[in-house]
Amino acid sequence: MKQRQRGILTGMPFMAHVSSRAFVDDAGRRLYLAKPPARVVSLAPSITEMLFALGLDEQIVGVTEFCDYPAVARSRAKVGYANPNVETIIALRSDMVLAPKDFLRPDLQAKLEQLKIPVFVLDAQTVEDI
Repeated sequence: MKQRQRGILTGMPFMAHVSSRAFVDDAGRRLYLAKPPARVVSLAPSITEMLFALGLDEQIVGVTEFCDYPAVARSRAKVGYANPNVETIIALRSDMVLAPKDFLRPDLQAKLEQLKIPVFVLDAQTVEDI
């Protein structure tokens, strides 16, 4: 897993003591987080699996309709897939969306950021990237 991805994913539960922390996503954008994300939406099955593998079960509130592994992912709210439902993401009170680089529509990203929901973009093309 890339160092910056590991930082955002594994650092989530431990950032409470930090007033503001900067991360650079795989789109090269710098995100500033004042507090650790507590309510995360994943927009890809691979991202969902990584989050659960890292033990972040409690932070995952929304996933795509294709997220079915591990089995507990099926119990999370579904936000769609190719056309994620922004209203559902808002209703889940998500404070971060994790999205794959090549699949994230610019209009969706802009809308979420306009609503002050940070979008962290991941680009995992190879096993080494994950």
